[in-house]
Amino acid sequence: MVNLASRCKDYLGYDDTLDAFGLHGVGGIVGGIMTGLLHQKSIAMLDGVETEGGAIDGNWTKVRTTDCCMSIHCRLVILSYAILFIINKIPGLQLRVSPEEERDGQDVSEMGESAYEFDMGFGKSLAEAIYDAESATKEASINNDFIRA
Repeated sequence: MVNLASRCKDYLGYDDTLDAFGLHGVGGIVGGIMTGLLHQKSIAMLDGVETEGGAIDGNWTKVRTTDCCMSIHCRLVILSYAILFIINKIPGLQLRVSPEEERDGQDVSEMGESAYEFDMGFGKSLAEAIYDAESATKEASINNDFIRA
């Protein structure tokens, strides 16, 4: 389930570099619901804890409790999204950096120093070399399209 959610980011087109939503969001919701369904009294008793169990033991109260927690979680996600949406619309408080700052790295654009200074052997940093390679690839693609036409 979590793997599917991590793959959906490419299909839906949202930027989640570390798959935080796919892993923690979806994994937490599915895990919370499954806890209410699969919680067993006999397993908890192995640790010396007495519980009512979950739906598998006929205790549907545990399912209602976990569903309530999941609904609160979803409401908080929606509220957080609304707050971030408003912040993003205020001039000077954008959540994303410019493409140039993203290319150079935020350590350079925000702090003025590079955390990882790699010399590629010809006086360019790793970020500059990657940017040059991407530009050359795009230029070659444009030239190939021109030749084919």
